[in-house]
Amino acid sequence: MYPQRTDTCGALRGKDAGREARLLGWVDSVRDHGGLLFCDLRDRFGVAQAVFNPESAPEAFAIAKTIRPEYVVAVCGQVVARGPGNLNAVLPTGEIIRTGGRLWKDVAGYDLTRLITGSEGTLAVITKVTVALVPMPETGNTGLAYFPDLAAAGRAVAAVIADGIVPATLEFLDAFGSTYLS
Repeated sequence: MYPQRTDTCGALRGKDAGREARLLGWVDSVRDHGGLLFCDLRDRFGVAQAVFNPESAPEAFAIAKTIRPEYVVAVCGQVVARGPGNLNAVLPTGEIIRTGGRLWKDVAGYDLTRLITGSEGTLAVITKVTVALVPMPETGNTGLAYFPDLAAAGRAVAAVIADGIVPATLEFLDAFGSTYLS
């Protein structure tokens, strides 16, 4: 007897995170990224990604290493939301790039995700976007604080986060930079 699916590949959303799902479909691709296997599973309704971890599920990982594109499989596991702001884009050369990461501020320098998104198709064609849905905060505030040195500012930020407050943005401006704003 074949297992019954609980969802189609295109039906899972951020609100489903934390619950168990069983998907049936064709293997679109399998990628090995540093010991984790990523399997894109598709059906006529969409695509879902299954991640196989050898530490949490060694039997499933061993089986996943044997599957190939176009195999028909059943996958069962916990739904996990992906990180915010991930996207796949195709450059004019045909190269596919992936931008974004698991953190809200995960770049130092140019933020390719925002650069490509803001270019409205002139730099690359976006083929896949992954977003994390986060509830809106109950309130919003803006604050300004002065600290004698960088270490004191760092301690204050750690204390704010430890109290359960998740700032949307934190900016640091030293004395040299502040002279140009006045």
